[in-house]
Amino acid sequence: MPQCPLYEEVLDTQMFGLSREVDFAVRLGLIAEEQGKAMLGELERELSALHEAFTNKQQ
Repeated sequence: MPQCPLYEEVLDTQMFGLSREVDFAVRLGLIAEEQGKAMLGELERELSALHEAFTNKQQ
């Protein structure tokens, strides 16, 4: 994963957009709020682990 402010900004923007889509699905009753939070939390944990693995590999 590049250490680039632009890359990080794009990732943040995409995560924000996904969270809005999950909120919309919750409002429509397609998924439970807890399920949406769990999905976003799991994705954030996976991205964090990926970033940490990449950072450790670079050292």
